Amino acid sequence: MLRATEEPRYAELLDHGLTLLVRLQQPEETGGAFADAGKTAYLDCHAAAMLALARLLPRRPEPVLQAALRQALAAVQLGILNVPLEKGSHRLETPFVRLYRDGRWEEDGGFWSFKLGLLMRALNALRLAAQGGFIVLEPAEQERVAALTEACFAELRGRVRELGEALEVLTSPLAGEGNAATQPAVLMGLMAPDAAILRFSQPATALG
Repeated sequence: MLRATEEPRYAELLDHGLTLLVRLQQPEETGGAFADAGKTAYLDCHAAAMLALARLLPRRPEPVLQAALRQALAAVQLGILNVPLEKGSHRLETPFVRLYRDGRWEEDGGFWSFKLGLLMRALNALRLAAQGGFIVLEPAEQERVAALTEACFAELRGRVRELGEALEVLTSPLAGEGNAATQPAVLMGLMAPDAAILRFSQPATALG
């Protein structure tokens, strides 16, 4: 709405929302992920926060947002999780976030396919922001974006089935079907629609 109208009230709402969002980022020593106070960090919520920041950077390449996004990228790890299920646990290689609370680490990864799709979209938006000059990523950070994107794609590749003349993404590695929430999340992650946002922005003249 701000982009469409340039009305000050939308800028005020955006400032308020950003203030609330940045406050939800946990310290690096407890994982560095976005999470509600006293709650577990979830990969999809963290990816949604990353997507919001990456989308805003072309209009607001501010040091506080750049720092939050770089910490958010560092908070996403790649490894093996044992996902607890009713019939035991499922071993899954996946991107994940974690949060240290109540004396232990709590982790959440991409067992559900929509979470991987959302993370892919956030990573694509971050990559586009870096290409546009709105944030500077170190070579190691660029490699991290590429590795996490490939990990999401590799895991999702095994969750696709033919359904008539269409392809359907299964809701999880153990599911036998997809659903209406999974398809658009994964599709937008694969297509990177956020490239269109760059048409409405100008590169930053200086970066913090």
